[in-house]
Amino acid sequence: MTAPITSSAYQTSFADLFRQRWAGRLVNDGDVRHIGGFDIDVTGKAARGQETYRASITPAPGTRTYDPDQALPTRPASTGLPASTLVTLPADLQKVLKTPADASQTVTDENPYAVSMPAWVDIVHTEEGRPEQITTVGYYNEIGDAKDAAAFDKSQVDRLRALADIETRLRSEFGQPVKLAWDSGAGEYLMLRPGQDGYDRVMGANDLVKRLPKDLKLTGYTEGMIRDIMA
Repeated sequence: MTAPITSSAYQTSFADLFRQRWAGRLVNDGDVRHIGGFDIDVTGKAARGQETYRASITPAPGTRTYDPDQALPTRPASTGLPASTLVTLPADLQKVLKTPADASQTVTDENPYAVSMPAWVDIVHTEEGRPEQITTVGYYNEIGDAKDAAAFDKSQVDRLRALADIETRLRSEFGQPVKLAWDSGAGEYLMLRPGQDGYDRVMGANDLVKRLPKDLKLTGYTEGMIRDIMA
């Protein structure tokens, strides 16, 4: 049998590529719980990678730029602006409203709003992982003989049943429908709630358990073999 494109081999290879790309830069600010031997992030947010880029700015005519790393003088009190004006503004806006060191743009009472802007800015790019559906029976890293395949499918059935029990417990704890999904970047499971990314796209663990007999039949098992694996 040919493994489908959503096989665990396919998912594992891309998970490895994601980890290599974001090695040491994965951001996980979730609530990861260790339940029944599984790591489950109950916040439902897949691992993210962050990278900072520096972008230059082309000012409009008449606008001067300054180096954001250099300290710049603040407006003199003679402008009539209260001292709290700069203090109450966010740090990034405070820099924009400070005067440039260029003497030709000195702030005075007649010119209290000399226009200046940073010559460059740092942009933080955040790439979020995509919640994936948990793999079920019929998904192989490597196809072995019939005995190996049956043993692997039995382990998949046991895993899904265990996850379905955990999903049921979490549903009771949080008082709402939840689904367990997979975060290939972090190598952990996610608890998705209605409205979260992936909830309407993936089947939960209990849904996958319900369709196990159908999946096993599609894999080529007879009714008797299915009963043995499900027992």
